[in-house]
Amino acid sequence: LGIDGVLAIPDFRSTERAFQLLSQVAGRSGRGQKPGRVLVQTAQPEHDVLQYAAAYDYDSFYHKEVQYRRALGYPPFSQLINLMISSPHVSALSTHINELIPFCDTLGQRLEGDVQVIGPRRAPIEMIRNYHRWHILIKCRATCVEDVKSHIQSWPTPPRSVRQILDIDPISVL
Repeated sequence: LGIDGVLAIPDFRSTERAFQLLSQVAGRSGRGQKPGRVLVQTAQPEHDVLQYAAAYDYDSFYHKEVQYRRALGYPPFSQLINLMISSPHVSALSTHINELIPFCDTLGQRLEGDVQVIGPRRAPIEMIRNYHRWHILIKCRATCVEDVKSHIQSWPTPPRSVRQILDIDPISVL
């Protein structure tokens, strides 16, 4: 399965994906006349996700995951907005990123307590198809999403060589 690779992905949903994948594979084992058996090769046999999946213990996994997300302010306890900024030209990208920094600071100050701005930072996957990638991850209360969106719309327009994509409730933050 490559389950250690799934668990190592720097995304808050990686444990959920690993649990789902293990449960799905185990569920397919033993259908029919012969009993099934699932073997998982891992360097982390003590990892909670593997323990919960091996025991088919969805409830315990869910409760641990909810505690983690609540403590760190991840969905469903907040909304996520990911602003992905990319360009094949490092200099244009760098210039635009530097223009956005004061606006990120202003957003954090304006909606203090309701929003957390993380970045701009290099995206976990720094380059795709010759595009250098940075992102700004914003955690906010559901009631603030429209304020955040309108604030972002007032930010400087990127040059033609820079793409900027606003993703509300991203499936992945990579």
